[in-house]
Amino acid sequence: MSHRRLDIPLPSPAPGVSLNLVAHQFGNRSNGRSAYLHAGLHADEHPGLLVLQHLLEQLQQLDAAGAIDGFVTIVPYANPIGMSQRLFGPIAGRFDFDNGENFNRNFRLLDERVAAHIANARDGKMTPGEWKALFADSLAQIVATSPAQVMKRELARLAIEHDIVLDLHCDTDCVPHVYASELQRQRATELAEIMGAPVALIEPRDAGGGAFDQVHSSGWGTVQAAGLLSENESGFSATIELRG
Repeated sequence: MSHRRLDIPLPSPAPGVSLNLVAHQFGNRSNGRSAYLHAGLHADEHPGLLVLQHLLEQLQQLDAAGAIDGFVTIVPYANPIGMSQRLFGPIAGRFDFDNGENFNRNFRLLDERVAAHIANARDGKMTPGEWKALFADSLAQIVATSPAQVMKRELARLAIEHDIVLDLHCDTDCVPHVYASELQRQRATELAEIMGAPVALIEPRDAGGGAFDQVHSSGWGTVQAAGLLSENESGFSATIELRG
C-alpha cells in the first residue's frame, strides 16, 4: 500500500489553538501522470468535502488492490482556518477575519519569476519536471507570517508538483461549471463535457485576483505563452463549481 497522510502545522491563531492541513497521497511520484484535488477553500461550501470523502474511500480501495498508476494528492478540507469560523452555529469560512481578505484571493503567482528565468536563460529547453522544480523553488522562497499566508503557501506547494490541479467549490445557487485559463481552453472544455457541466468560463491569462488555480496556471501559462511547451505538455488547473 502506498497511502501516506501528511499533517502540516499552521501557525497558531490564538493561545492553546493548533490547526493543521491534512493531505492524503497515493501512488508514486515517478510513475506516470499526477493529480491534486482539494475542497473547502471557501469553508462554507460543503459539497466538495463530501465528494472528496467518497473519492478518498475509492482511492484507498484501489491502493489496497495495487491499482493506482501515477500519483494523487487529496486535501479533503483545504481551509481549517475557515472551518473554525463558527458564528452562532453556521460556518462563515469565506473571508479571513484578520483582514477581511477572501481566502481564494492573493495567492502568490509565478509569472514574473518564470518570465525572468526565461529572459535570463541561455537555453529555454527544459522538461516539464524541470519546470516543476523551478515553480517549487519559487514557492519555497515565499515569506509567510500569518496563519492564512502560511496555509496558502503550503497548499500551493502541495499542488505545484502535479500535472492536473482541481479546486472544488460550490456556490449557493449555480449550475456546474469550470473556470480555467484561456491557454487551456481545449482541456477545460473537455473537462466540462466529462463532468456534464453546461458552462466553461475561460478567463484571460492576466485576469488577476490571485485565485488558487492561478498559481499553477501562471507558471505553466508563462512557459506556454513563450512557446516552450504546448497546451498538452503543460500542466492544467481549474476551479470546479459543483451544482449549487
